[in-house]
Amino acid sequence: MRRENHINTNKNKKLKLYKDIFLWSAIPYGIILGLVFAVLNVLQTGQIADILIGLLAGVVGGIVFGIIMSLALVFLYNRPVSRMHGVNAVERWAVHQKRMLELNLPYDRVYDLCLESLDSIKKCKIQMDERAKGKIQAKAGITWSTWGDIISFEI
Repeated sequence: MRRENHINTNKNKKLKLYKDIFLWSAIPYGIILGLVFAVLNVLQTGQIADILIGLLAGVVGGIVFGIIMSLALVFLYNRPVSRMHGVNAVERWAVHQKRMLELNLPYDRVYDLCLESLDSIKKCKIQMDERAKGKIQAKAGITWSTWGDIISFEI
């Protein structure tokens, strides 16, 4: 029963992602495309009645665009997410990702390893470095695979 709940929750999150991407891409694109087609139809034919045809063409174009974008973007997002090991399906789709690690090393060594790990992330800049409190915060810039991340360590 518990595994079934995780699967259903994962499917619900995927469906919500499909829906959100569809709505956020189809509506603005359809409105802009509809207005452009409406103006072009009126300019081409000279009849105000052709506005409706242009708006309808834009809405249809927006729906098609939204379907293509939601399928493509969820597929591209799902590839790296499905490869995450040691994380249940619900956590994979969460916006805020958290991991807990236990290292059997001295405090200073762990802190240094955390700082070194940030060097392996492209466009990463340390924003907060408080060794005494055991807190590190960094921000990774926009890359092809992410819109940027905030990375925090609490040691």
